[in-house]
Amino acid sequence: MIRRLRAIALRHFETTLIIIILFGIVVIAFLVNYKFAFLNFFFLPVILAGYYLGKRQAVLTASLCILLVALYHIFSRVLFRSLPPILLDEVLNTATWAGFLILTAAVIGTIAEQRESRMRSLQGAYSGVLEIMLKYLEVADERKPRSVRVAHLAGKIAAAAKMSTFHIENIKSAALLLEAGDIRSNLHL
Repeated sequence: MIRRLRAIALRHFETTLIIIILFGIVVIAFLVNYKFAFLNFFFLPVILAGYYLGKRQAVLTASLCILLVALYHIFSRVLFRSLPPILLDEVLNTATWAGFLILTAAVIGTIAEQRESRMRSLQGAYSGVLEIMLKYLEVADERKPRSVRVAHLAGKIAAAAKMSTFHIENIKSAALLLEAGDIRSNLHL
């Protein structure tokens, strides 16, 4: 049950993030007396957005959080006229919080994008090293060309599968013709 919920949440990560933010706004608005102390809750969805979705989505998530908090402050003053007007201290605290929220989103998003870029570069380098290693091993085995080795192994597999001699020889012939179309791929090395 929990695994299914987690899979659904990760598949629809952006929607889940918005639901978490809206849930946080509602909980903070109706259940918490010291609302400014709980504004730090919004750093969690922003950090998650930065890590999983990148800088752009993290900054957009931070902007959504700031917009929702600002709308809450405005509409709560309009709906409940008994509340005191917004003080300069509240505006400065909210503006400082908003600035750090956007800064956090940008930094975490940038770090996550750099990590992803390094991982792609590392995977490309790994593939290149494996390709060079394969070509080196092919050149080092001067006794039999690759197509002969593949034909021999294909024949053994076909024999183990209890195929007829006719099919085994066809498979070996196909493996011997392996390098006929592969000349272009070896020219760059």
